Amino acid sequence: MNEQEIEQFIEDCLRDGYTVEELQRALTEKGVDEAKIEEAVSDLKRKMEQENASRENKKTMSRGQSAHEDIIGKIDLTGDSYEIKQRFLFNRYNIYNSRDELVLKAKQKILKFKEEIPFMNSEDEVIFQVKADRIVDMGGDYTVFDEETGDPIIMLDRTYTLLRHRWQLRDPETEELLAKVQSQNENIELLRGIGNLVPYFPNFFAFIPHTYGIESREGEKIAELEGQFSIRDIYELNIEKKHSLPKEALISGAIAIDALEGN
Repeated sequence: MNEQEIEQFIEDCLRDGYTVEELQRALTEKGVDEAKIEEAVSDLKRKMEQENASRENKKTMSRGQSAHEDIIGKIDLTGDSYEIKQRFLFNRYNIYNSRDELVLKAKQKILKFKEEIPFMNSEDEVIFQVKADRIVDMGGDYTVFDEETGDPIIMLDRTYTLLRHRWQLRDPETEELLAKVQSQNENIELLRGIGNLVPYFPNFFAFIPHTYGIESREGEKIAELEGQFSIRDIYELNIEKKHSLPKEALISGAIAIDALEGN
């Protein structure tokens, strides 16, 4: 049998439901050279692995796109600039677009065994939630879920460092790093930390607004979360136009940082 006949024989056998081992035996019985069999089987396995990987990638992209479209259909996140305002009582937040329209509300639930921050539209309908992965989450691992489907949108991982607040945004399916979030001024963070250690004196450095940079894993700027001088926390979230990260991931990450870091 020549190479073309071997390929056709393999396709016919696979169509009939043959396994790779059965296919190998069938080729041996037809007197095909052992080296050709090994080459054909190796090519077959490689082709099957590529096809399986391609199917899984399409499924993952479809799930992510579906969840993203569901959320975007319920709230307007088409803009690139948002204002995040903390309300006076507890960790409650309102998120406004550039037209000063309320697009989302969020609140950190207290007295819960696991950290939980639901995000609601202007009609108080829960759209997505940030939930801690464990009851006592010392590692700082959280996941953003679509409320309707229960599908994970993105993972938020907190990294503890002395001089910076650092977070990582990861793909919920593959845990692949998508973006990094970190405070921009390590000197200010150091002064804040020292101020917290001094008893009986107010920590004036705590009133200096926080600013965070959000970068892709390649180091390209995705967005900036800039704190404003105010009694309550107010942030401006400015998003670069060219990026593939869902905006609900950026907004939920911004809220989670302020609430969970105790800013």
